[in-house]
Amino acid sequence: MKTAIIFTGHMRSFEKCLPTLHWHVFRHYPDADFFVSTIEDADAPKAQLLRVKYPSARVEIEAVKEQPDCVADMRAAGVDLPNEWLKGKPYTHEPYAISVHPQAVLRQLWQLGEGWSLFCEKADGEYSTIIRCRPDLWFHSYTKPSFNAGDSDIWCPWWGNFGGINDRFAVMGNTAASRYFNAYARIPELMKQGCPLHPESI
Repeated sequence: MKTAIIFTGHMRSFEKCLPTLHWHVFRHYPDADFFVSTIEDADAPKAQLLRVKYPSARVEIEAVKEQPDCVADMRAAGVDLPNEWLKGKPYTHEPYAISVHPQAVLRQLWQLGEGWSLFCEKADGEYSTIIRCRPDLWFHSYTKPSFNAGDSDIWCPWWGNFGGINDRFAVMGNTAASRYFNAYARIPELMKQGCPLHPESI
């Protein structure tokens, strides 16, 4: 049983972060394959560093040309979003004011779904452990979870959270991963139940 490491988002500082990711995290998973869903911009080619660093691993890379208007998508799905966003001010009733435009929050979650779709399309064989990782994470330490990668198990940092579950890094089994990566599709349902538009709350 193998490990799948799924990156989603911009690759803007990946060349600086990869050495710490390798030392603290990836070297503990020598059987890992990599799946990257990013945006077609000047930084996208940095994903190729994985092929250089891990020549024996499977590396699948997909860069979307353009992300959708996710705010419009949510409104079309019946989500009642405020018309105006002011930096530093609550947008809905999130526990921490979101620091970027709601469009960016939604697009991050949309890109997560793209990463899962890429994995489901390209995965070869069975993966007992799935790791969600942002390309711009700088690790100082990491302790590999001691669990059997049960289908519904998920491990994420208890520190560095802002009003919910840390949404930047997680180690999980397949059932948990299918829910985690497909959060975007559940936003209308969650917000109708009272969830704020906040990535960690979602």
